[in-house]
Amino acid sequence: MTLTLTVVGGGAVDRAAELIRRVSEATQFSQTSVAERITELTAAGFLRDGDDGGVQVTDEGQARWTQVRTAIGPITQGLWGDLPAEDLAVAGRVLRIVLDRANAVLVGP
Repeated sequence: MTLTLTVVGGGAVDRAAELIRRVSEATQFSQTSVAERITELTAAGFLRDGDDGGVQVTDEGQARWTQVRTAIGPITQGLWGDLPAEDLAVAGRVLRIVLDRANAVLVGP
């Protein structure tokens, strides 16, 4: 998730204001835990700290992200690739409602 949000964010994201908050909201992990994962991804060479307090994806990080996306592409295509767009939209709305309810119960307001 962290690497994906950095890559799709153009390869560079503000560390605190953007990346930590967005990953935390998407995963329900604490911001401290997300910051620790960013540190691990940086130590692994997938991300690097930018001069402006941001985080940038490295060439190695981009290559790993592409490798993973390529590997899971056929799986996701087989799971829902042939479903009509309207059905996917309905499923997305229903899952969003269920997720919002689960978050309200498990995480609180």
